This record gives sequence, structure tokens and C-alpha cells, in this order.
Amino acid sequence: MSIISFYLFFVSVIINKKIYMVNIPVKYKRKGITIMESRVEQAAERKKCGYNCAQAVACTYCDLAGIDEETVRNLTQGFAAGVGGSMEATCGAVIGAVNILGLINKNPQRTMQGSRKIINRFKEQNGTVICKELKGITDGVVKRECLDCVRDAAAFLEAELPDM
Repeated sequence: MSIISFYLFFVSVIINKKIYMVNIPVKYKRKGITIMESRVEQAAERKKCGYNCAQAVACTYCDLAGIDEETVRNLTQGFAAGVGGSMEATCGAVIGAVNILGLINKNPQRTMQGSRKIINRFKEQNGTVICKELKGITDGVVKRECLDCVRDAAAFLEAELPDM
């Protein structure tokens, strides 16, 4: 029989003058291994509450990097709609994931390798990482909605996070 320890943290979050209770991810131990519960849906909830794609991903994992959410939210505000609203650049969700990966790794080589994996998986899943192509601006075919881009980037980030 294995022993599992659960650590639950509930935090009040104020978004657009509404208070939300958010449970910060559970970590548990199973046979000496610490496992992080997925935060993918927490990232999606942030997107639904008005965060841009980069903010939704980065703010969901900022505690793992030891940075407060307000700082990360301000830092990633310019990455909305493919950077500066232009839709010309990389999807903000991917940018948020790569930024957090670097803050957590603190190792340029590991971060570059992990970033490439995130980008390649995202491209494989969605066909592109360019915002306007994802949104169908170039060909009229929406390849992925923002909410799903956030989910994808968060899942691919989690796959690259070091055991914590």
C-alpha cells in the first residue's frame, strides 16, 4: 500500500472585481516521487477570465519560478494577439510557456531544448505557432481557438518542467 500526501492551497483571486477561489495545484508524494497535478484547466480558466494567452499560461505557473502573479501578468501583457495585437508573431500561449520554462530552469541549454520541444509539439498539434495562421486570418480556416492554444501550451510546458 502506498501513502499519498496531499497539499491543498486555496487562494482568493480578484479578477474584474469578482472574487474567485482558486486551488493552487496539488503536489503529492507516491513512493518517494513528488508529482504535480496538471494546471492546464487553471490556465484555461485564467484565459476565460480576461487574461491574454501569454498571461494565462505564465501566471498559472509563476509560483514555480518564485515570481508573483502581478509581476508576471505585467511582464506578459504585450504578448496579446501574437505580440502587440499584430497577430504577426508567435502565439502568446507558447511565449508564456517558454518564458516560464526559462525562469524555472535557469539553464540556457535546457531551456533552449525544452523550448524547441514545446514549439515542435505545438506545431505538430496545430500546424503552426503563428497567431494569425492559428486564427484563420491568412486562409479563412481557424486551426485552433485561443482557449485550446492555452491548454496545449500549458500541457507542453508541464511535459518539460523539471521534477519539483
